[in-house]
Amino acid sequence: TSLVRYLFSFCFAVVAPRYADIVFLVDGSSSMGTAAFQQVRQFILSIVNALEVGIKKHRVGLAQYSDNTQVEFLLNTYQKKNEILNHIKSGFRMKTGPLRTGQAIEYVRQTFLKESAGSRIKEGYHQFVVIVTSSKSADRVQKASRAIKGEGVKVISVGLQNSDRPELEMMATMPHVYQLKTLKELGPTWMKNIKAVGPDDIPVEAWRSAVLADVVFLVDESGSISSENFKQIRSFISNIVNVLDVSSDKVRIGVVLYSDSPNVEFFLNTFFSKEEVLQQVQKLPFRGGGANTGRALDYLRTEIFQESVGSRKAQGVQQIAVVITDGISSDNVSLPAANLRRDGITIFAVGVQEADISQLRQIASHPPRKYVHKVENYLELSNVKKSLQKLLCNDILVQAFVIPKVTRLIAEGCEETEEADIYFLIDGSGSIYPQDFLDMKKFIIAMTKMFRIGKEEVRIGVVQYSLTTRLEFSVAQYGTAKEITIAVKNIAQLGGGTETGAALKSMENHFREAARTRQAKVPQFLITITDGKSDDSVVEAANSLRSMGVLTYAVGIRDADMAEIEQIAGVPERMFYVNNFDSLKQIKDEVVRKICSKEVCKQKEADVIFLIDGSGSIFPVDFDKMKGFMEAMVDKSDIGPDKVQFGLLQFSDSPREEFQLNAYDNQLQLKQEITNMEQLGGGTNTGAALEFASQYFDQSKGGRPSVRQFLVIITDGEAQDEVSKPAQALRQKGIIIYSIGVENANTTQLLEISGGIDKVHSINNFDDLRYVEDKIIFEICTQEETCKRMEVADVMFVVDGSGSIQPEQFVSMQKFMMSLVNISDVGKDKVHFGAVVYSNQPDEAFRLNQYFTKDGLKDAIWKMHKKGGGTYTASAMTFARDRFTQPYGGRMSNNVSRVMIVITDGAATDRIALPIASRDVHKQGISVYAVGVGNAKTQDLEIMAGTKNKVFYVDSYKSLEALHKNMSQLLCNETQKECEVLRGDIVILLDGSESISKGNFTITLQFMKEVVNHFKIGEKEVRIGVAQFSTNVRKEFYLNEFYAKEDIFKRIDTIDQIEEGTRTGNALTFVRSFFTAEAGSRKAQGVPQNLLIITDGDSKDPVEEPAKALRAENINIYVIGVGNLNDFDLIKITGDSNRVFPITNFNALENIKQKIFDELCQKEEAKSDCNIDIAVGFDISKRTRPTLFFSGQPNLQVYFPEIMAQISSVAKISCASGSQISVRLGYHLATDTGKVIYDTRFENYSTEIVEKLMTLQTREATFLNERFLQDFADKFTKDSNAKVKVLLIFSDGLDSSVEIMEEESRKLQGKGIHTLVTVALDGIFNANDLQRIEFGRGFGYNSPLAIGMQNVAGDSVFERECCCVSCKCVGQEGPRGPRGMPGLKVSNECKVGTRLFIGVCCPPNTIYPYCPYFCKSDCPSYPTDLVIALDMSEDVTPTAFERMRNVTLSIVDQLAITESNCPTGARVAVVTFNTHTKYLIRFSDYLLKSKLINSIRQIALERTSNQRNIGAAMRFVAQHAFKRVRKGMLVRKVAVFIANGASQDVTPINTAVLEFKALDITPVVIAFKNVPNVVRAFATDQTRSFLVRVLERQMNQEEQLRYILRCSVCYDVCSPSEECSQVNLLPVPQPINMDLTFVVDGSRNIRTDEYEGIKELLNAVLNDVIVSDQVRPFSAGARIALVQHSPLSHAPRQGQSPVTLEFDLEQYRNRNMMKRHISEKMRQVGGSSSVGYAIDWVMKNIMNKSRPRSLKVIFAIVGGETSEWDREKLLESALVAKCQGVAMFVLTVGRKFSSSQIEDLASDPLSQHVVYLGRVQLPEIEYAERFSQAFFSLLNSKFSFYLRILQYT
Repeated sequence: TSLVRYLFSFCFAVVAPRYADIVFLVDGSSSMGTAAFQQVRQFILSIVNALEVGIKKHRVGLAQYSDNTQVEFLLNTYQKKNEILNHIKSGFRMKTGPLRTGQAIEYVRQTFLKESAGSRIKEGYHQFVVIVTSSKSADRVQKASRAIKGEGVKVISVGLQNSDRPELEMMATMPHVYQLKTLKELGPTWMKNIKAVGPDDIPVEAWRSAVLADVVFLVDESGSISSENFKQIRSFISNIVNVLDVSSDKVRIGVVLYSDSPNVEFFLNTFFSKEEVLQQVQKLPFRGGGANTGRALDYLRTEIFQESVGSRKAQGVQQIAVVITDGISSDNVSLPAANLRRDGITIFAVGVQEADISQLRQIASHPPRKYVHKVENYLELSNVKKSLQKLLCNDILVQAFVIPKVTRLIAEGCEETEEADIYFLIDGSGSIYPQDFLDMKKFIIAMTKMFRIGKEEVRIGVVQYSLTTRLEFSVAQYGTAKEITIAVKNIAQLGGGTETGAALKSMENHFREAARTRQAKVPQFLITITDGKSDDSVVEAANSLRSMGVLTYAVGIRDADMAEIEQIAGVPERMFYVNNFDSLKQIKDEVVRKICSKEVCKQKEADVIFLIDGSGSIFPVDFDKMKGFMEAMVDKSDIGPDKVQFGLLQFSDSPREEFQLNAYDNQLQLKQEITNMEQLGGGTNTGAALEFASQYFDQSKGGRPSVRQFLVIITDGEAQDEVSKPAQALRQKGIIIYSIGVENANTTQLLEISGGIDKVHSINNFDDLRYVEDKIIFEICTQEETCKRMEVADVMFVVDGSGSIQPEQFVSMQKFMMSLVNISDVGKDKVHFGAVVYSNQPDEAFRLNQYFTKDGLKDAIWKMHKKGGGTYTASAMTFARDRFTQPYGGRMSNNVSRVMIVITDGAATDRIALPIASRDVHKQGISVYAVGVGNAKTQDLEIMAGTKNKVFYVDSYKSLEALHKNMSQLLCNETQKECEVLRGDIVILLDGSESISKGNFTITLQFMKEVVNHFKIGEKEVRIGVAQFSTNVRKEFYLNEFYAKEDIFKRIDTIDQIEEGTRTGNALTFVRSFFTAEAGSRKAQGVPQNLLIITDGDSKDPVEEPAKALRAENINIYVIGVGNLNDFDLIKITGDSNRVFPITNFNALENIKQKIFDELCQKEEAKSDCNIDIAVGFDISKRTRPTLFFSGQPNLQVYFPEIMAQISSVAKISCASGSQISVRLGYHLATDTGKVIYDTRFENYSTEIVEKLMTLQTREATFLNERFLQDFADKFTKDSNAKVKVLLIFSDGLDSSVEIMEEESRKLQGKGIHTLVTVALDGIFNANDLQRIEFGRGFGYNSPLAIGMQNVAGDSVFERECCCVSCKCVGQEGPRGPRGMPGLKVSNECKVGTRLFIGVCCPPNTIYPYCPYFCKSDCPSYPTDLVIALDMSEDVTPTAFERMRNVTLSIVDQLAITESNCPTGARVAVVTFNTHTKYLIRFSDYLLKSKLINSIRQIALERTSNQRNIGAAMRFVAQHAFKRVRKGMLVRKVAVFIANGASQDVTPINTAVLEFKALDITPVVIAFKNVPNVVRAFATDQTRSFLVRVLERQMNQEEQLRYILRCSVCYDVCSPSEECSQVNLLPVPQPINMDLTFVVDGSRNIRTDEYEGIKELLNAVLNDVIVSDQVRPFSAGARIALVQHSPLSHAPRQGQSPVTLEFDLEQYRNRNMMKRHISEKMRQVGGSSSVGYAIDWVMKNIMNKSRPRSLKVIFAIVGGETSEWDREKLLESALVAKCQGVAMFVLTVGRKFSSSQIEDLASDPLSQHVVYLGRVQLPEIEYAERFSQAFFSLLNSKFSFYLRILQYT
């Protein structure tokens, strides 16, 4: 009866739905027995009798098993209760036979849980299996039990008679295990315990430490989810919330439901109690609808995670989103999810049933194994619940405290990587979006910060690739992290295809060059980052790199091919994958750890014991995975008695020794013993195992208490005994414990074991062990020391080489010295070593300034030898003292620490002199370390050192080799370099509460003094202030009270402890007064403001608001938290977990001292937005006499100081764009042999340097030749990382040919030099030659500069590069008009380069101060004529057209419309298109924005049967709509086409692209379906300003329209938005691998003025093509030939040449020589026109000779009809050329040509191969240049059809 009551209440306790599916699995084996089986039958009958059973109520199934399983009845076999009861009574007979429970459970899973068997699992009905068994199974039950519970089934195990308790536990959903003698015992026990069973089980673990987060649930409520299943979701959310500490200042909860659109149910600041949240969750409505997950994710970012609705992101509180969905999203999720993650939100994705796993991965944070959870039905949510509870709470802790600590630890470990060359090879192809490319650059910058960057340390280089490769900067180029950061930020994306193989191949030369710039071999690393499959093979190139010794790492993103990524990496361990670019930051630590592991683990000592759970709950296969984990850790360690030792213990009910620490000293033996270990089986007594493990760290068991010792425990369950005390005892013994919990491990117990969350690793399954091994091994190898190495010092070894020392003992001395060298930063500006060997006399082994590398020093030490003789130590010390002086390489004047290390093994022979000699050494400020061995006298050692602290004694030479470990901390502390921060204000807020003992307070004061000592203290340098707080706050001293270290030290020593309570909030409010000018703060001057808080207790008052107020004033807050205080409160103070430093006790202050120094020692960032480096050179080859360098140049002597002063003053220019300018000058004088006469680094203007130059005396002359320019290219590479680089040359004339110098000048441009300006000196012969090598001079470019001119120091270059002023309008302000409006008398000329532009030509925001204020506009930035074309073709529905109209209105609404004659704003025209195009609104129709918008609203859809022709519409707009546009170089033309779908008009679209480019029109296509033809055509645009955006759904429409506005319609070339970084409007020469022959009509058809125009046109076209500098057919660039036709003497019957050959494909290898030939040597031939014969000659003599390239072009310029006798030849030769794959491009000049002849000559389609130019003047030349540039790009693209078509012609 009691059992019936239980089941009745149990089944109705199920939250939702009301009923359940229940399967009874009954043991029918021989061990059950007839009597017991009868009891089971009665048991089941009583349960069924008490339930509401029916097809729509509770369903019941029954199976019986022994050696196999048989179905008694399925869940849908009977629909009525009586039928079920009858079967149990009469049809249920015992089987007998052996017992195989495992197979029976699996049978039930596969048979009963199907819809066909009556299961309602997919409808959300709870599934229960009641297993009744009598004995232990003959087969294993673990796997089957795990599988059935994994599907959300609740299992109740009932054991009778001889049942096995561990087996029952393994089968059951804990704690529902019942082991009984008879079923009669079940009643009250069952009733008492089982009522809690159901979906609301809450884990016993209480995550009280996870108390600070903002968590938002984003829940799918679309129609695919039934109302019944939605109840399961409510229950799931409730369970998660239940384990969180919900309140306003701890965990906040928000909920958003979404279907077609998102709906907020409550914000993060709506409810602040758990009860209110849970009540509201149970009321969540279910509405149904579609599923726009992407839109909902965007809504979270823009509307939910905002401070106004409760988000505390700005205060450093972790932001978490839990997304729950059951289907495929109708919109794109990738971009919205990435943007959400970029905003710092961690996303968990939970997918149910039909949810798409790839979409879940796109949504979730990285890694997916942690953040993605997929279940097959809603009942399985109960299984996800527990793991998600753990993960969520664990993630809050890990993100807050573990990751910052791990990142710092990795950076410390990577200091061991002293030298390395690392190249990043980054994919810059067109598939990568601008924001993604920015993520990649941020990843590189973050990686850079993890290493010790320096010219002799770790060097970083970057190469970008797509179809080509580009060296962004080499590893030798920059020597500081700051320089690299700036350089990376300036990288512009290439665009194009993806040829990773070619890029990898190109890296070989970069690594060879890197090796040449090193004195010794260093590790080389390549990190390749790509997002797609390569167009070429990577295998050979990657293998070749590895054969060179390069370690290749590969990072695949999004669509990367993983097989290819592994081919690049070589091994899986060096390959990484993330779903999106924003996740790169998540793998940064992992990549760095891999790179640094080898060095950090070299020569490390540690004792590591594995404590392995061998209990019965662990499958054998999982036990093997634990073995694999241990073997992997052994493999990655340096094994040996003086290195790393491993021991192994196993535990279950009791522990067992497998082997001790000192049992095996090699990897092979260790791995074999691990493999041989057999699993124990049994329970889980972890506490007893911990206690047992303690003894194995003792010396008696092989332990080494003097080295760091570690215990690594792995367990998958909850301990059945206490773990806290034995674990604490181990930690107090100094043992560091790492605990790894798998699956069901109790995380609270793991935390108790390890003592800190940073040592706890919770993983989902045993497979994930592989992700933990690298982390643990790296931390074992990385010692958290206060100081790691000597940084800056002069160190002198004074080595006893007397007769008492044997050769092998001297070798030990040498090893000791080498060990000290190893822990030092050796380098010119770092640690220097010298050595003296002494006996009777001291001898110098090597000087302090002799070796600057570790390898050089070690060689020198190894070459030292003992002398024999006496031990005259005093004499040696005196001798060594003098070696610290400057003549011997010492740096006494530089305030460098000086250290003498004396090593001796006996009493000093001159002992009497030892006190005086030692005292003299100490007086010189030299610190002496006395090292004694064997018979050395302690008294002598103390005299030498002057203090016992610096005396080190060992009894044997073998011990000497390891002595450096004991000395390292002292030496390190003494040789730390002073912080290089020039200025800073630091306030220390000291906790003086009563909880701090006197001793600990004294430790804190000493720590404060050490902080002060690290900085250069002074009124103009670093200032210190101190306040103390308890209940009240006390000012100790302000920032402006003491400016000397000694005074601060004395004042700190007088501080008395307050000894009251702890009110940190009050103290934070008080300390704001320190950051005022009255208290000495220099905040107003831009000096960094820092607050360092040291506290040991939780605050008794709120800290959030006062801390927020401090941070709002840009005060950097750092907190050191001592003891067991709430670390989350510390985050509320700092606003950043990276600035919280928790330590266990005050003694640990010593351990974090260096970390605090590093944080506070952050260099002040320059405020300048635009930094300019100007290199100044002098070419004075005509020397009159060898005296002053400037002799013979009187004007230079007079004007030079003034010019330099004026140049430096450009920093005062105020740009309208807001950029601030900083200018540095660097001077370089060298002879033509490379001998440097004078050189300075780039520095601020200095009159002292100018005076030095003016008074410089030398006999040498300087020459402006190619070597001169190369020297300056090297100077910029070596010394400059400025945004703008300018070369200014004062010259008396070129000393090499103009052609060679032009080529060298071009190379300078290619190396990133922005401007080369020359100033002609007195006596120059031809100043115009100087001007030919100039570039980038800017305004007023038409005349050479000469010394004495007023505009030599003009600011045009700086304004153009920094202020983005493209031109300057000159003139005087005119008289005021009658209405008071100021007029502006402006000249009608505005010059840019050598070109003249008439009319308005200047940026309105910078050059129009006289326009009314309303003329200025942000969008568009420049005057813009905009045409919008609306699709009205046959398939456009009213809904689609309404959407087009809304898009149009959205664009226009955000524009400033031109409403006056002021040259600013946009004019708008509107057309519609299908097969035809027609005007609706013209530019001149509306001058008021309101009327324009109203007119657009009234546009109606016109029904038609015409199809869509986007290409025709584009051509109409290009040829007609833009006929009457505003004039001026800054007027922009933009056309936006809004199309409902694609059109098949390939040719018109490609033609339109050419015309748009030629007419300088920027097109944008917004399509509602894919438009592949447009995408392919636009891909040929190298400026990447031609945009295509496909908006299939409206989810991200607004974001896409904002992008179109920012990066197209309103693109601001002066200050483009960061996301528009891929747009580059400046045309760049194209590296097209082709043979190009110009065939020019030089006949009498061409007028003389037209012929000169043709020559200008040829030069213009050459500017846009990169010319191959090699003749090989596959070398990069174009080979170019030029012929003209026909000579006067030509008549075809006479057999003479029909052309004059100007130059062939191999004659010239740079464009400047070609241009010079055209300008100076090409003369009109003047004969008859014979185009046909000319083409025939070109084909035979040029195009088919000289190893032709696959891409061939004939560019014919035609001025009239060809001769009558040539017409048949024209048709024949043109056809032959086309059939041989030659593209025939024709440009006509004048009006006398024959259209039919042009059609015969040109390739198809004619619209793309013919340009009818008419006259040949500047506008026409510019048009033809842009058209040809676009034509070549189209030709070169992979969409080009020439070769494919012509092969079949």
